[in-house]
Amino acid sequence: MSTQKSTAKDAVKTLSDFSNVMCLERTEFAKEVMREHKTLQQNIFSLFLRTIEEWSEQSHFDSRNEFTVNKSKEIMKLFPHGTQTPFI
Repeated sequence: MSTQKSTAKDAVKTLSDFSNVMCLERTEFAKEVMREHKTLQQNIFSLFLRTIEEWSEQSHFDSRNEFTVNKSKEIMKLFPHGTQTPFI
């Protein structure tokens, strides 16, 4: 497994663990992201946007992630030329 793939798996696991609680602190998470360097914020947004793009392409989903998939499809209509973000 490549180093980047391994790191991605670790990051997703950490995010999954963080979000797997009944009273998720979404606001605190967002505030912490806002404290990151502006270029890192852009990279994080790019990750989120690419994830939304993946959700929008899902054909197999159920009621647990139906909202996510459907809203992702709506969001992607705002990006007809793809989800590439500038690196500055």
